[in-house]
Amino acid sequence: MTEETLQIGESGADIEMHVMKNKVGIYFVSFYRFIINSDKMRVPSSDELRPAYPYKTKEAIYEAFGDMMCGKTISI
Repeated sequence: MTEETLQIGESGADIEMHVMKNKVGIYFVSFYRFIINSDKMRVPSSDELRPAYPYKTKEAIYEAFGDMMCGKTISI
């Protein structure tokens, strides 16, 4: 599987979009939320469920999440 991570939102976004592509060409999209801990470090939120949503094409991902991606493109 190949993987790519995109920041969602503008600078300092607290959400990352992870896109994985398996050997048969199916894309899986999941989101990770980050928080600032007591040490002022950006860390993944451990209480968040991260389901992976399947898509057959990049275009389907752009159609579903394009507004949140702020013009970013998937390269895998």
